[in-house]
Amino acid sequence: LRRDGHRVDRVRLRYHSRPLRCGVHNGSAPLRAGRHDELVVRLEEPAAGVAPGQTASLLDGDSVVGYGTIA
Repeated sequence: LRRDGHRVDRVRLRYHSRPLRCGVHNGSAPLRAGRHDELVVRLEEPAAGVAPGQTASLLDGDSVVGYGTIA
């Protein structure tokens, strides 16, 4: 199942943390479903303790629709 990347509205940066509202983009290219070499996640509020190597779970409501490793 491939979902439109524009549906991502939150990201969970730690397993027990609350999801944070965000936007996701892929530079100047249209954001489409599928694999990406790099995505930029813009948080609507600051997040503490975020470190390279952690996984970011991309959410559409309560559904995980993607993930990435934080660089």
